[in-house]
Amino acid sequence: MKNEETIVRHDAEASILKQSEKPPLGIMPEWLWVEHRRDELKYAIVRYLDAGEVIPAEWVEEHKRHCEWLNKWEETKK
Repeated sequence: MKNEETIVRHDAEASILKQSEKPPLGIMPEWLWVEHRRDELKYAIVRYLDAGEVIPAEWVEEHKRHCEWLNKWEETKK
């Protein structure tokens, strides 16, 4: 009888713990990732300008693409 009570109590405790668990971590929203990437590109471009280096054209193109994407995304939120 004691064994059955232990199993029942254990099952109840496990059920309570499972209910209080947080869901697994998901992924960063796309708009936030794009925003971070755009900012990183901007900072890298400024660092290159300050150092007198040539800015890779790919960086400028990607920065522009992310700015356009964010502008369109913001328009859908209005």
